[in-house]
Amino acid sequence: MKRLTATICLTIAVLLGSVGAGYALPYCPSDQNQYYDNCYGTYTSASGARYVGVFKENKKHGQGNYTWPDGAKYVGEWKDGKEDGQGTFTTVTGDKYVGNFWDGRKNGQGTYTFANGRIKEGIWKDGKFQYAQKVTPRP
Repeated sequence: MKRLTATICLTIAVLLGSVGAGYALPYCPSDQNQYYDNCYGTYTSASGARYVGVFKENKKHGQGNYTWPDGAKYVGEWKDGKEDGQGTFTTVTGDKYVGNFWDGRKNGQGTYTFANGRIKEGIWKDGKFQYAQKVTPRP
């Protein structure tokens, strides 16, 4: 009975351990002139901007990090080449926005923390602060 239990446990462990490997995306081609689709890779533009993350239909799509030539950075979700979903944008001066993005702009609940420590928390629409609101998560 002990041997059967050990065999079953080992089989389950192997199956669970291999689940993640089946869903991993392949690396994008090393040639940046090729089409990037359903892959994970790095793209550096001629201006020096750099994206590391998931591509779909030759666009940033899924999780990724983008660094502008001046050092500003976005880490978060992308859709059709634009910031879309949860993300964090950090400016070169140290200001930081953490919150929702839609179609490349701050949209929804978010917190903007200025480098001097001042905080603006609330609702954003089309990249502009609308009104202060602190949303308490459900228990």
